[in-house]
Amino acid sequence: MDILSDIISQASWKTDLLSKGKLYESWGFRFPCDRSGGFHVITQGSCYVRFSGKDLKLERGDLIFITRGIHHELLSDLNAKVMEIQGFLKEKRQEDPSQKPITTFVSARYEIPIGPV
Repeated sequence: MDILSDIISQASWKTDLLSKGKLYESWGFRFPCDRSGGFHVITQGSCYVRFSGKDLKLERGDLIFITRGIHHELLSDLNAKVMEIQGFLKEKRQEDPSQKPITTFVSARYEIPIGPV
């Protein structure tokens, strides 16, 4: 086990890989963060993150950390239709190997217990 995994395990943090997405068309996801924080890494293309009434453009190689309580959205464009991330994760998606995705990203969440660790 690497050192970061060991720290997370010893601190009783809960972690989940939410998505390792390849997206081929307009998209938008809402990430509720009542009890958790997380991060997003853009591995191809670009997108926007929307939080606290602000939009920030993210490009390939960008990494953003979100703290607990900051509800946010990732969007392909500022007018994209937004759905809850859980709905996207439940959908059956088929990848087309002949098509290049417009955006790829990795998202993970972590939940840190309240109180001393």
